Amino acid sequence: MLKSKPAPEGPVEFDLAVEVDRPAAEVYPLIDWADPRNAKRELGHRVDGIDGQRDRFRLTMTEMPDHRFDLTVTEVVPGQTYAFTCDIAPRVGRLVSTAERYSFEPIGGELCKLRLTTVATFNNGLP
Repeated sequence: MLKSKPAPEGPVEFDLAVEVDRPAAEVYPLIDWADPRNAKRELGHRVDGIDGQRDRFRLTMTEMPDHRFDLTVTEVVPGQTYAFTCDIAPRVGRLVSTAERYSFEPIGGELCKLRLTTVATFNNGLP
């Protein structure tokens, strides 16, 4: 009865929404990998294009310099939607990959609602 059971197989979806005290036009560049104002760059991490492709980036985090986070942008609607997949090498724990989708909804004035939906794929047998 107290034994842990394995998690269900397949991807796991996480969904989170938050109200931001800024308009979507100011928040969107923080997510966009191609934008020099990207939040990861602002925090001191490296974001480089891959092979000159407009939709491929590599994130190198200062705390994890031996890991590659390869990002492929899958959807872009400036100021409204930004989505990408992320493959990590070497793997971090049991995480295999993620697909993240950010959507922005103006609330009025200087506010917006930011929604992040993440679909994470883990190795099978996760407790």
